[in-house]
Amino acid sequence: MGKTIVNNNIKLKSGGGVINDATDGLSVDSGTTANKIVQLDANAKLPAVSGENLTNLNRNETFTLIASDNARTTASAESETITGTTPTKVKEILLNDISGTVRIKFYLRTPNGGGYAIARVYKNGVAFGAEITEYSTSFKAKSTDLAFTSGDLIQVYLYGSIAETTSALTGLTLCYDKQPATITNTVNLN
Repeated sequence: MGKTIVNNNIKLKSGGGVINDATDGLSVDSGTTANKIVQLDANAKLPAVSGENLTNLNRNETFTLIASDNARTTASAESETITGTTPTKVKEILLNDISGTVRIKFYLRTPNGGGYAIARVYKNGVAFGAEITEYSTSFKAKSTDLAFTSGDLIQVYLYGSIAETTSALTGLTLCYDKQPATITNTVNLN
């Protein structure tokens, strides 16, 4: 809104959200249409307005992942059978989302019943989670919650407790929800 000063009086030009009425003086032109000033409602909340022109909102800072049972990505085909004690990568998923805590679910078994099967989550090729074990010859559900950053490789390595152990894993699934991040000195609008 433009303004000019004439004889120490400020004259406002129209279209800027402030009304200069000769009878009533200055007032705020509030509303949710073009050239209006947005005003909180009686419950101190913003009215429904478009946010499409908001800029500089980094998705990695405004939301975070939280572990849940909501399946987001899966690599469900059964892995090859692994025999022995050498950790072998059998599954890998790129976390192509925002950062946060992910619930990693899968099914584990030792088909030959010799020793026990061991699965371990790795992050970018480095052991990250605790060893998860299973003695059963039938697949048993397993899960673990771990924190990852966008772009991390989430990998599952498989091995056995003794040289004769045969191990198998299936149903690798990443589970999470997204929630607004808490940012200090700000307000999350719902």
